[in-house]
Amino acid sequence: MKGGRGGDFKILLNSISILFLFYWCVVNQHIVVKWNAIFKKFNENVVFGIFITCMLFWLEYLFQMFFDR
Repeated sequence: MKGGRGGDFKILLNSISILFLFYWCVVNQHIVVKWNAIFKKFNENVVFGIFITCMLFWLEYLFQMFFDR
């Protein structure tokens, strides 16, 4: 994908990834504070599985962005 459309798409992915990283860092502070409350509501394996799945999808986007040029 080269040209204007592909460039716009990669810029969009880049900005989304930066915003997601910033958002995740901010939310992570709240997660550390409320970690015990989260474990009271959910099973540890479920929370960990959801977190790993989300991070794998995000890393897949990052690999496409940096290595699919």
